[in-house]
Amino acid sequence: MTIIDKERQWFKSCQGIELSETSRDISFCGHAINYNNIFYVPNALADERFFDNPLVLNEPYVRFYAGVPLIIFGEYAIGTLCLIDDQPRVLSDADLDMLQEFANMVIFEIEQREVERAKHP
Repeated sequence: MTIIDKERQWFKSCQGIELSETSRDISFCGHAINYNNIFYVPNALADERFFDNPLVLNEPYVRFYAGVPLIIFGEYAIGTLCLIDDQPRVLSDADLDMLQEFANMVIFEIEQREVERAKHP
């Protein structure tokens, strides 16, 4: 999961990646957060938007990316739930649906936490 602001993205929960943050201008999540659906890049080397990206050419050698924007209360895009790999990958429709469902669960949990926080300031 990443959290994104105007200039950076922070990896808040990750496995197998050593980065804690990157600049937003080179981030895949910076693209994903602008979509209403899954942003999916099966092979970053073959994608004209990313083939020369520093995250593709250097550590962590991103080849695959799939991310869902986390839009809370239907209005605020706060970050993404994403999958990143150093190998190209093709996801099935069922895989993409599952990723969306996981994102929906994250959104629900964040919204519930905010509602509870508002009740008990």
